[in-house]
Amino acid sequence: MAMRRERQVPAGMRSHRIMLQRLTVSRDGYGGQTETWTTFAERWAAAKPLSGNELPDGERLRGKQMIEFTYPYEPSLRPQDRIWQDDKVYNPREIRDVGMAGVTTQVVAEHIP
Repeated sequence: MAMRRERQVPAGMRSHRIMLQRLTVSRDGYGGQTETWTTFAERWAAAKPLSGNELPDGERLRGKQMIEFTYPYEPSLRPQDRIWQDDKVYNPREIRDVGMAGVTTQVVAEHIP
């Protein structure tokens, strides 16, 4: 029986460089702390806009954008991490393994300016 090969997103469609980042906290000797976002992985990804709308924010409207990133498998991303791409920050909302484990990761993420 032939082994089924899972499809990855073709390299030519992965045209967006993304950085997967995690919050780290450093403590100083005086009881204070510093929070820093540290990049733990970089990937070339396909990016597909899913939806967008405007939400009231006090006296102004702010845009909300959902985007789907698809890239070669990366098991370390967690919902509390973030994705940085082209000076925009996205918060992961859904993280999925596509096909067989260890082939492709798909993330639906939210950007709120």
